[in-house]
Amino acid sequence: MEAHQHIAQFEPRQWERRTVTFSQFAREIDENLYNLDPEHQRDVVHNERWQGNIITSFIQFNDVPAVRFHAKPNQDGTRTFESLDGKQRCMAIYNFMTNVNKVNFDTVPQFADHRYATSVTFDDLIPRHKHILANDVLIDIKIARDQFTEEEIASFFQNAQEVKKTSLGEHLNSHINSPMRMTINNLLQNGDVFSPTMSNTRHSHLEMMARMAYAYYASLTPAIDKFDTTPAVLKKWWAESDGMLPDNFMNVVGLTITIINEGVINQKNSKATILPIYYYMLTECFDVDGNIIGLAAARLSAALKAGLIVFDGVNGQHAASLDRYINLREQMTPISAAEVVAVDEVLPVV
Repeated sequence: MEAHQHIAQFEPRQWERRTVTFSQFAREIDENLYNLDPEHQRDVVHNERWQGNIITSFIQFNDVPAVRFHAKPNQDGTRTFESLDGKQRCMAIYNFMTNVNKVNFDTVPQFADHRYATSVTFDDLIPRHKHILANDVLIDIKIARDQFTEEEIASFFQNAQEVKKTSLGEHLNSHINSPMRMTINNLLQNGDVFSPTMSNTRHSHLEMMARMAYAYYASLTPAIDKFDTTPAVLKKWWAESDGMLPDNFMNVVGLTITIINEGVINQKNSKATILPIYYYMLTECFDVDGNIIGLAAARLSAALKAGLIVFDGVNGQHAASLDRYINLREQMTPISAAEVVAVDEVLPVV
């Protein structure tokens, strides 16, 4: 009887379904009814061509999978619908309807017109085609009536992305209740140390900083005997971490990036270049109290500036950074202190 009562109390989450025109959807985004950029969501990751294909698919089939939101109450008593899944499709619609993107209609017989010799914006369309896109093509929207908790958002987003190519950085960013996420995002906002030429799409700087933070943690933890920053290990640590980092963490990171930027080495923005050098800095260039070992850091800086460090090609596996770290130690062994000029002439100042 008790089991029966427990089952009876279960109430499935209720979703309301809306079907709106492209013009209404774009207008309601401008009116802030929909929030397409909550913390857990990734940036727009697809190019103009991909977004254009979304528009042509709507025209040809008018049956693109529903996008999902949850209702988030505002202080003034109104509600905002916050994106859970389908942001990329939503942005494809909005960017075209507001003339940000152009679309190629060559493969769309319904829009055959000699005036569309090249890709066109919404305003370039003839009146009849404008009317079709604005008023006849519909987007299917599902909205959870109740607001999701932070834990539910993370779970929903990650489950929804299982069948998609979601980056590790996007996954980590979706954990909006993670103390370490807050710590690292604050560090990046206060001064992003990574090169401006290093892409930051799909939260790649957050991912790199997370790998470096975990590596520092691993270097201080006797039970961990190697720098294993594979996704499964990093996700577990990210979820369980208290968000605390050593006082000199950013000094080590900043010095590592500076030494790399001043060195002669290929692919300076690659994690397979940054991480092995960072691992070496942790193990050889700083003592247990976090103080820099000047001569060791100067040897590494001089070796990189002289082009003495050469990394073999990697196959893209997550173990590549660890393999290169081992190789770096081997290459550094025969480089004697005598080959290094005065420390203050070699070691970068950060």
